[in-house]
Amino acid sequence: MIALLRLLLASFLAASLGFASGTYFGTYRARLKCDTERSAATLAGYQTEFTRAEQQLNRNQEAGHAVEIKRQKIHSTFQMLEREASNDAPHAVDLCVLPAERLQRWRAANAGGAVAHTTTGEFDPGAADPATTGQR
Repeated sequence: MIALLRLLLASFLAASLGFASGTYFGTYRARLKCDTERSAATLAGYQTEFTRAEQQLNRNQEAGHAVEIKRQKIHSTFQMLEREASNDAPHAVDLCVLPAERLQRWRAANAGGAVAHTTTGEFDPGAADPATTGQR
């Protein structure tokens, strides 16, 4: 009977030890599996965010590139206009401006008197009044 009790006690201890070790290793493996799945889900979330951020950066880069191209086009257009303006003949209105000396003689001629040349002091018949000289 004692042998039976020892056998029963030994089998109970073996079953308890087996159950405890099974529970320990089962929860350990389940925890490892959950940690692995959690890590994989976190990594997938990071990958999604990285992809989204990369797409946004690409869109911003394309927009910046388009703005830079437009700025260069505007700059080249203004340079071309400046070159064309410097090569153009003077406008007809610009040709009507008299230098200061000729303007003074013209005013004096229209005032009715003859004007002496300002630099030489000589009489300038071209500056006389056309009405007094008989010219039209």
